Amino acid sequence: AGPRSAPPDPSMQSSPIRPSAPASPLRFAVTALLLAALATSQACSTPPGADELAEARRRGRASYLANCAPCHGVDADGHGPQGELLDSQPRDYTDPQWRSAATRASVRAAIADGGSGTAMPAWDLLPEQEIDDLTTYVLSVAEQGPRVDGVD
Repeated sequence: AGPRSAPPDPSMQSSPIRPSAPASPLRFAVTALLLAALATSQACSTPPGADELAEARRRGRASYLANCAPCHGVDADGHGPQGELLDSQPRDYTDPQWRSAATRASVRAAIADGGSGTAMPAWDLLPEQEIDDLTTYVLSVAEQGPRVDGVD
């Protein structure tokens, strides 16, 4: 009998996906597309994230009333009692024209860092989540109005 060859080592065989191989960007993209397809294939009456956005808006409104309403007004129209004492009028968040130009990044930066050239102070001592909730609330005012059930 001739020499016997050893059985092939499974770890040496080529495989398109190896458990120990680093994940590639393509693999991540394919996985993300599959997960997105699965999520959209399941019918639901409420868009994904709607409950989370509503809760963030409620928390944001509560924080707004405590921190922002003195200048921006309870109705977010820029007419708060302290705002009347400032050199420049506080932002009116009910203004659709302002909202069409505002981005999440610009509003978040104004809250965290203050308004450049305005009396708007930096609220960087607030927790990150609270700044995110305030951002969500402020961006929602022009479309949904300032009042929030369960807070007002």
